[in-house]
Amino acid sequence: MVDKFKRGVIISVWSIVQASFHLLWVIFAFLFRTCNIQPKQYWLILIYFTYFYSKRCGKIVVESSSAPFCLHEDLYTIVKNINEGAKFPEESQNAARTDFYIFVYMIADSLWLVTSLFMLVGLYLKVKRLTSICFYAPFLLSTATIILLDVVASVHYGLDIHLVHDYTTWLKFIGVENYKKFSSYNKHVTAKYIPVMTPVLLCIFFAKCLVFWIINVVNFYKVINLAILAYIDEPANYYGM
Repeated sequence: MVDKFKRGVIISVWSIVQASFHLLWVIFAFLFRTCNIQPKQYWLILIYFTYFYSKRCGKIVVESSSAPFCLHEDLYTIVKNINEGAKFPEESQNAARTDFYIFVYMIADSLWLVTSLFMLVGLYLKVKRLTSICFYAPFLLSTATIILLDVVASVHYGLDIHLVHDYTTWLKFIGVENYKKFSSYNKHVTAKYIPVMTPVLLCIFFAKCLVFWIINVVNFYKVINLAILAYIDEPANYYGM
């Protein structure tokens, strides 16, 4: 059976790894939003149009699909025609929301990473009593913030799923002025699931596939238990001595 000290180390390392990966994704989104990275693959362009699009980034070049499937070629044609013929707004109607979550998560993930490292140091130093609060409380606060933020963000993007039903409702959702021009694409076999995949993917991403979110909740309560043991100074139970 893993003693509580080793469990604390595992939770710290897990949180450090998770925060690092999530922070990298947020930085990628920031570069996406600030025109430092431009999408070329049609599936990535769909996400870009929905939540990141800005005219200041210039015209998007859609790369032809090399996949030997008719479906891929059809999607390429649809995205290419939308890219060339749609009257896009200055920014996607959802761009401001994207900016907000990029800013919030950049701060929250950074704090989560730092506090996870700080708790790992506390575990190594075997801090106890009042000193332990300084090492455990920041981690608990940052983890609780991440857990709640994930719920808010996943619900926020999950609500978009009810607004996107096909290609025209998706274009209207973005803010495309002549969205009705592309109503013929609603007859395509992909119309019922490709446009709606953009909010679905964002919802899954923020929910951390639900599995990781549940693990974070469980770890949060485990760390509360570790913090209590450290505060009341029970080294025999806490450090497995």
